[in-house]
Amino acid sequence: MSLRDQGDTATGTKASAMFVHLGEPDATVRERIAQVVEALGIAKNEMRSMTREAAMTYAVAALGLAELTAATGVDVSPHPSATWSSRTFRAAASRCT
Repeated sequence: MSLRDQGDTATGTKASAMFVHLGEPDATVRERIAQVVEALGIAKNEMRSMTREAAMTYAVAALGLAELTAATGVDVSPHPSATWSSRTFRAAASRCT
């Protein structure tokens, strides 16, 4: 997601990334697209509520956490603490100034 203001021509990266739910497995194509669009809207609103710096930090930390869990095998078994950690990180990131 671009974090640039309209008309911003400065050099450098001003972007973030987010994870969104890709729809229910048993949904039709039309239903799944609607589910993804809804999830994306929610995620973008959440990202827009953060400062630009917090949003960029969130992307780096989220992708780093995903890489760490894949490398250690933690991502193989879903665990409630993963949700807690993600929510805790988002709350902390939103307080960054």
